[in-house]
Amino acid sequence: MRIALLTIWHVGNYGAELQAYATCRILTDLGHDVTIIDFRENESQNESFKSKLARCISSCTLSHFKFSTFWKKYFPNKTRHYHSYEELKANPPEADLYLVGSDQVWNYKITAEKAEAFFLVFGTDEVKRASYASSFGMGEWNANEQLTSVARQMLNKFTAVSCREASGVRILKEKFNIEAVEVLDPTLLFDEYFGMDCQNASEDGTLAYYPLSDNNELTKFSTELAHELGLYPNNINRKVHLTNTIAWNRPSVEQWIKGIARASLVITPSFHGLAFSLLFRKQFIIVNNNINQERKVRMTDLLDKLGLADRYFDSIERAKAIKIWEQTIDYDTVSYKLLELRSASIDYLNKML
Repeated sequence: MRIALLTIWHVGNYGAELQAYATCRILTDLGHDVTIIDFRENESQNESFKSKLARCISSCTLSHFKFSTFWKKYFPNKTRHYHSYEELKANPPEADLYLVGSDQVWNYKITAEKAEAFFLVFGTDEVKRASYASSFGMGEWNANEQLTSVARQMLNKFTAVSCREASGVRILKEKFNIEAVEVLDPTLLFDEYFGMDCQNASEDGTLAYYPLSDNNELTKFSTELAHELGLYPNNINRKVHLTNTIAWNRPSVEQWIKGIARASLVITPSFHGLAFSLLFRKQFIIVNNNINQERKVRMTDLLDKLGLADRYFDSIERAKAIKIWEQTIDYDTVSYKLLELRSASIDYLNKML
């Protein structure tokens, strides 16, 4: 089957790039011909001159070169570059199935002016439509009536709908009267990432921490705890800035993965930081010290299923008080639960396709 995948990618975010890679990989492994729809949610037609200049400068950095190398290696099959929603509607890709997912493709705060496109509002009705592990990235749907109406109309054309979180399944039922299936994020459908220089990586005495942006509190906590535990603090999202907003250099996707694979302990507020900690059977702490409730739900849903709810903290102070790092995760139990969820998700994909 020819599958055209619409997802969030080409944004310089480790989790976004890896979920796109994993989605393409599982579909290919299942015997299908997969093409990425080159439609980028971070591009805007209303971009200011200052933003265009910053984008131009960023494209010349070592950081961009590292991500560009990843895109060229792992996404060889992609459509023409659609610069706007209008271009996509006017000349949609040919496929047997349009698939949307995973990651926060239905988070209208992220997709903004392009939100309708992620409900597959393009192409003819002869092309089948479905979703895999699509996420709202929030616990409630409060979009305007225009987007709500479009989403409702299009979702009713889907042959299959699945979400990454239980909260998404609930939103689909309550707001759109759609019965959806809860499935795993695609990064969790594999227990190995060969070719990314991380398989069988031995621990190197580091505490890996992954702040999603500059986070002095998380950095201070991670550094102090590393010294307390006799570990070396390793910021796996360390950036060398050219300007306040432009990073000249940062770890590659492969270096980011290796940083988790080799760590003795991982601290992060990131969903995909959590996902790869689970894959590499790492001791970890989730510290969402910005109290971002929208980020919280996508992590707590997964932690609850794996019996690891006690690894999540809304504040650094709470984490310090509990000292959860003194309790070792029983990965025999966790990996068994994860394997069951993985098998169910792959079975769902097989039946859907």
